[in-house]
Amino acid sequence: MSPVRRLRRNRIGALLELGEIRSLDVELLEDRVDAAGLHGVPYTNPALWFRCLRLILDEDVTLAERHAQAMYEQSPQEGTVAQALYTSQLGLIRWMQGRVDELEEGFLTSRRNYPDQPLWSVSLAWLWLLQGRRASSETLLRTLPPIDQIVRDRYWLSTITVLAEIARSTGSRRNAEDLRNFLLAERAKHRPRIRVLGGFEVFSLCGTPAVWTSRKARKLLKMMVAMQGVATSREVFMEVLWPGEPPAVLSNRFSVAVNAVRRSLDGDRLFPTQHYVVTEGNSVRLEVSNLDVDLERFLSLAQHRDEASREAAKKLYGGPAFSEEPYADWAVDVRNHAERLRNMLD
Repeated sequence: MSPVRRLRRNRIGALLELGEIRSLDVELLEDRVDAAGLHGVPYTNPALWFRCLRLILDEDVTLAERHAQAMYEQSPQEGTVAQALYTSQLGLIRWMQGRVDELEEGFLTSRRNYPDQPLWSVSLAWLWLLQGRRASSETLLRTLPPIDQIVRDRYWLSTITVLAEIARSTGSRRNAEDLRNFLLAERAKHRPRIRVLGGFEVFSLCGTPAVWTSRKARKLLKMMVAMQGVATSREVFMEVLWPGEPPAVLSNRFSVAVNAVRRSLDGDRLFPTQHYVVTEGNSVRLEVSNLDVDLERFLSLAQHRDEASREAAKKLYGGPAFSEEPYADWAVDVRNHAERLRNMLD
């Protein structure tokens, strides 16, 4: 195997273990593989493993099962890795088909071979719950580590999904809330990204580029970034967005623009309304601590004296702040301040 191909395979494996489904899709878009391309030891190839997962997510369970079966048959049978991976894939397929009762033997075997892997205990507990063996299910679940200690490996997504199914099946509000709070905390490790140095770009919490249906909302977000988290009167924004119009008639239009900004940052409404855009009385501000704003990072790095921070600031500076707003009064001060700091780094 060439070094380039080996490097690419390692990257795919890392993305798979991190559960970065969107990044995996992009990585594999130009190099889709099918059952005809199987060779060597298929289960050591994460691209092939993900191919089956992608088919399952696309609900093509017939082709997914054929793919999983072909991979399993061409893998060494003396080991247990292929058996465990095949069981996890088949488990998802049978779940979608409503045939989970067929999986008990596979779950038991995988749990016996991999006692430290929570997926098999979770899956078995879920199956027993569906079979009406609630006491046995609850006993098995008590042997699991806390949810925040479950290792982020290739089985993590499946494990969390099964735990969610268990919470739904039992009707336990506490379990559901614990799981939801954990997932929100995981999501909080990622933040919407806003770029204003050299060009304006916004990527939502889920990593997708913002789609703007309102130029006013787009400009409003720029202005709030320029305010750097300082609470600012609605009237100040209204005067720029709708010059000359009385504020009394702009309240509804301004609220629509604020909501559009919120959708650009968190379109799925995974966090409370005030998490990113805070409205307090007559003022509005960005909660910059919950956002990844290149301007904020640059200003912070540029004021450090160590060489590593200064070099990082240089790399981050992609050009003047709000370069597409050269004549906007609200952009002048922060743009000039950033430029002065950049010049001092040389």
